[in-house]
Amino acid sequence: MLLKNLMIIALMSVCLSPLAVLAATDDVPEMIWLTLDPGGRPGGMGRAFAGVADDVNSTYWNPGGLGNMEMNEITVMHEPRGVEGLDGMYYDYAAFAHPTEKYGTFAFSMVFLDAGTSDKTDEQGRVLGKIHSYFFAPWFSWGYPLLSSLSVGASYRVAYQHLSDDPGASDTAHLFDFGLLYKTPLPKLNVGVSFSNIGPSKTRVTSSNNEQKIPMPRMLRTGVSYKFLEDDLNDLLATFEMSKLLMNLGDGFSEEMKQAVYSGGGEYWYADIVAVRAGYYYDSTGEITGINLGFGVAYYGFSFDYARVHEGDLFRDNHRFTVGYKF
Repeated sequence: MLLKNLMIIALMSVCLSPLAVLAATDDVPEMIWLTLDPGGRPGGMGRAFAGVADDVNSTYWNPGGLGNMEMNEITVMHEPRGVEGLDGMYYDYAAFAHPTEKYGTFAFSMVFLDAGTSDKTDEQGRVLGKIHSYFFAPWFSWGYPLLSSLSVGASYRVAYQHLSDDPGASDTAHLFDFGLLYKTPLPKLNVGVSFSNIGPSKTRVTSSNNEQKIPMPRMLRTGVSYKFLEDDLNDLLATFEMSKLLMNLGDGFSEEMKQAVYSGGGEYWYADIVAVRAGYYYDSTGEITGINLGFGVAYYGFSFDYARVHEGDLFRDNHRFTVGYKF
């Protein structure tokens, strides 16, 4: 029954990620929860931010964008999450970025995912107590402007997961991210590329006592953004992104593209004070398709962002609340 409990928790952690079903073609990547993206502003734009990457949220989406930052920036996000049978689930994100004159921008970020509690039972179905699962990942990032039109960045992340208090139910991984943001010769058009969760596969022993290599959730993001309007009162930005788990890449180009996630959206600012956002997220394999909405307000460096993010039938609509400060 203990094995069953652990399997339920593992399945639950997989469901925490909107990209989880992409892995269903063969096996599930290790620590799939790392693909759960943060940020109220990116969430309201359809979760397409790799080609924008112009604020502290770049630490997750594309560290290459950090090289263009000119001000210190801090952000904190809270996202309550709920599913029937699990209590107290939430997802938090915090990041701080500090640009320097000569050495680029240094940043520190962390995510904490509390997966709530569930019943722990024995073979007769008797409740023995509660199982509490949580996931935590801090990381350091650095971005540098190689050219006026090109900035690059990298991150080092330590990921820890605690499925239960039982022996062997916790694990740690060391991972790297890489990214770049390119300002094309076409004015106001940017292109971003990032690779995340790069690290060695985990060795697991199967029920038949065979060893199996399970890859980390290596992720490729490619995005573009274009600023259609920019004047004293109005700013209008559009963005598009494709993301893909880099595992089991033997199905042919056409099939692999069907398994990718496509997202896009836009953001309109009035007088740099009030913003409205909307986007569309399309994940046919994971069966998560829908509209995301959001808004933001900013005043004297302080900001507040809200996003309603659609995440399929299991989690439905989640609400992200983010506060930030630039100085």
